[in-house]
Amino acid sequence: GLSAENMLELNKEVDSPAFKNLYDLGNVVYHGLNPIKFFNTIRQNFDYVHIKDAIGNPNGVKSDNYTYCGDGGAMIQEILRTIINEDKYSGPISIEPHVAGIIHKNQEKDKHTEEDKFSTYIKYGEQLKTIISNILK
Repeated sequence: GLSAENMLELNKEVDSPAFKNLYDLGNVVYHGLNPIKFFNTIRQNFDYVHIKDAIGNPNGVKSDNYTYCGDGGAMIQEILRTIINEDKYSGPISIEPHVAGIIHKNQEKDKHTEEDKFSTYIKYGEQLKTIISNILK
């Protein structure tokens, strides 16, 4: 899944109803890729949407400057609007904030307390809820 084309090729090669493609909007920014171009390439070829956002680095350099959803360069509102309103996506949407910590990398930003981590997770979810509510209006 290092590129949109790789995601499509993987899906084609596996060719199984048991295989599901996860579309992580934040990973696109992390890898320095263009979010709209990536989305347009894989459009309607994923089964699960994962929300993460980051401020991208220029010239396609990797970025782990994660932000609250909608505050970075992942084009979350624009892409979700298309997925929900035009493509009629009704599958799962989850969040992976990376605001207070990046658990799978065993990194904690600024050594936040458990309460801080909890509150950032809730705030992240609330921001996504607001984005989706605005899309559904």
